[in-house]
Amino acid sequence: MPNTPFLTTGITGLEKKFNDVMKGDAGKTVMITNAVGRITGEDKSLFVPPITGDDVKTTIDANTQRILHDALTQHRSGCGVVLDIKSGDILAMVSTPSFDPNIFREDDGDEYIDNLRNDIAKPFMNKTIEGLYPPGSTFKIVVALAALEAGAITEKEKIFCPGHWDYGDRRYHCWEDKGHGYVDLAGALKHSCDIYFYQIALRIGIDSIKEMAIKLGLTEKYMDDILSREMAGVMPDRYWKEKQVGARWVHGDTIISGIGQGFILTNCLQLAVMMARTTSNKNVIPRIIKSDQRPVFNNLGLQQKNIKFVLNGLEQVTKKGGTAAGSAINVDGKRMGGKTGTSQVRSISKKERESGVLTNEQLKWHMRNHGLFVGYAPTNNPKYAVCIVTEHSGSSGPAARTAATVMKELLK
Repeated sequence: MPNTPFLTTGITGLEKKFNDVMKGDAGKTVMITNAVGRITGEDKSLFVPPITGDDVKTTIDANTQRILHDALTQHRSGCGVVLDIKSGDILAMVSTPSFDPNIFREDDGDEYIDNLRNDIAKPFMNKTIEGLYPPGSTFKIVVALAALEAGAITEKEKIFCPGHWDYGDRRYHCWEDKGHGYVDLAGALKHSCDIYFYQIALRIGIDSIKEMAIKLGLTEKYMDDILSREMAGVMPDRYWKEKQVGARWVHGDTIISGIGQGFILTNCLQLAVMMARTTSNKNVIPRIIKSDQRPVFNNLGLQQKNIKFVLNGLEQVTKKGGTAAGSAINVDGKRMGGKTGTSQVRSISKKERESGVLTNEQLKWHMRNHGLFVGYAPTNNPKYAVCIVTEHSGSSGPAARTAATVMKELLK
C-alpha cells in the first residue's frame, strides 16, 4: 500500500519502536462522483480492505500504573518505577508532569505545546530513564554491601557520630546536626547516618564501591533498544575524574561518594534494579515487553549473610525512629522496607552553615533537594521493588509516602 501521510505514526518510545508492527495497512475505497462533485456510488472492484496491526503486550499493570501516576501527580515533578523482582517485569513506569498528545491536533495545540516546552518541570522528558540524579543516601546500600563483602566492617561494629567528622583540613557534616551517637550497620541505615558511611567508604576505597555499584546494576542501560534517550549515569573513579575533570581523585571524593553525592549519577530504573538485586542476590534484568517465558537470573554471588544484615537495617527504616517511619504499611502482616535519600542539587558553603542553612521554603523550587526512596515488599519474602523520585520536594518524605501508597495496593 502507498504511504498515507494523514495517519498518525509513533515518533518516540514503544509507539516508534513497534510502529510497523502495530499500524497494519490502510484500506482503500474509491468513490464515484458526477461532474459537480456529488458522490453517486462506489467502485467496489477497487476496494481494498484494511488489515489490523498486531498487538504488542507490555508488562505494565494498568491498576499499578494508575495508582503510581495519581500518587506522583500530587507533586510538581517526579518519576517512579515498580518491578516484579522474580521476573523483572516493569509493573509501573511513570514520569510527571505528563501531557495529553490528543490536544496537539486541536486548534490551540501550538499554544499547548509551547507551554509544555517552556515548563521548567520538563514534561517531555521520560524521567525514569532520562533523568539523572545523585542517588543520595539510597546509595548507602551499595556502600554497606561493598564494605561487608570486603570484610571491612561487621554488622555489630559501632562508629561514633557527633554530627560532624574532621578529616584532613575539612569538616564533613551529618544531616543530623546533633549526631546519632554510636551506631552499628542497622542503626546507620535506619537513621541514615552520614558519618558512618563517610568512614566506611574511606576504608574500602572507590574501586570497591564502584565494583559493587556495577554488580547491582547502576551503570547499565536496560531499555535502550526500545525506549530512546536512556542515560547510563555516572559511577566515577580516579580514571574517570582524570579524564572528565582533569584532576586527580582525592580522599574527599571517596568520602562524599559514601553518601551518594559528588560525581555519582543514576536514573530511577537503575535504582529500582539495585533494590531488586539487593533483595534477591540475583542479576535481575528489567523488561517491559510481555513474555510467557520465565527468565532465569544468575546469582550475584554475594554472601547471603551480608544480604541479611543489610535487609535487617532496611526493615528498620520504616519502623519507629527510622527515616521513613511515617510511611510504614501493614497489609495482613506484610510490610515494606527500604531506604530514604535526599539528593542535593546545590552546594552549601561554610559561610551559609555558620549563618544558618537556608530552608527549602526560602529557596526557589529548582534549587530545592530531590527526595528519593527505594523499597521492597513484603519484607519476609520480597516480591516487589520500587524507586520513587520527587523532584525538588525538599526531602525524602513525599517519595516514601508515594512508594507506600503503591506497595499497599500491590500487597492487597
